[in-house]
Amino acid sequence: MTAPGRARPAVLVAVLALTVGPSACGSPAPDVPDHRDAVVTAVEAALGDSRTALLAVDAWRDGDATTAYAAVVLRESATAVEGASSELTGLTPPPGGEDLRSRAEDALSDAGDAVVAARVAVERDDRHGAADASAAVAEASAALERLAEGLR
Repeated sequence: MTAPGRARPAVLVAVLALTVGPSACGSPAPDVPDHRDAVVTAVEAALGDSRTALLAVDAWRDGDATTAYAAVVLRESATAVEGASSELTGLTPPPGGEDLRSRAEDALSDAGDAVVAARVAVERDDRHGAADASAAVAEASAALERLAEGLR
């Protein structure tokens, strides 16, 4: 018999196994459809944010947006694209899913770099750099769209 206020060793072990055991083992790798859905979600989120960035940089170049406004939109778009990339990086691909993940990471990285280049050009009042960045954002957006369409 155990002293009052002290748990039985077997009960304590069972409680620890239930609370620590599942988290200590890690989560299993997702199956292919779940992984594909997660990739599509990340790519589509980044696509929307890169399109927003394209609208902002082009509006600034055309004189339809202030530098302050365009810079804020571009900063938020860059943060959102980075967030989508981070979500994908945090996933464990299923066996055979490394190629899909790699293609998505490359496309997300290109989009993030292009949006950051647009932000920097706007903040520096660099019209020529903004034109180049706009073309890069448009190209990255098209690549994200092709990837998303190929996965749907």
